[in-house]
Amino acid sequence: MDHAAGHNRGYLDPRPLSVLYAYALLWVQAGMWAVAALGTVAVCADKANWEPATRSPAHLAWFIAASILLFALTAGLSAGSAFLGVRLMRGAAGARITAVVLETLMTCFGALIANYTASSGAGITAAVPVLAGLVGAALSLAAAIGLLRKHARHFTKD
Repeated sequence: MDHAAGHNRGYLDPRPLSVLYAYALLWVQAGMWAVAALGTVAVCADKANWEPATRSPAHLAWFIAASILLFALTAGLSAGSAFLGVRLMRGAAGARITAVVLETLMTCFGALIANYTASSGAGITAAVPVLAGLVGAALSLAAAIGLLRKHARHFTKD
């Protein structure tokens, strides 16, 4: 149950639990996107040394450009999630609505990962990504719904 003014937590914190939950989830997502960005760098470094004699210069240039783009995307998503979490905790104008939209998109993303992995025919090896996609989708949906509640609306300036 979400209570205003932190009466259920034993200290005076004006932030509703739904805002605290969304804040924590945004930081977890920022961390996961950062790990994905570092993974992109590791895969790029590994693949650049993998059978270089069989690659044409055009293929190598395309691979490097795609790797840089993927790194920029994942690093940007990491920074954006962290920045949005900070803005949400401050009650900044537009942060709640932006977080609701982002968490709704993350719900769809998690469901797509689960669906794609489950339909890939990988068998039992697909269980972990399917479970991760479903759990991530459920957590993001809970955050989006929580931010639509009355106490979260009153906390933010939008």
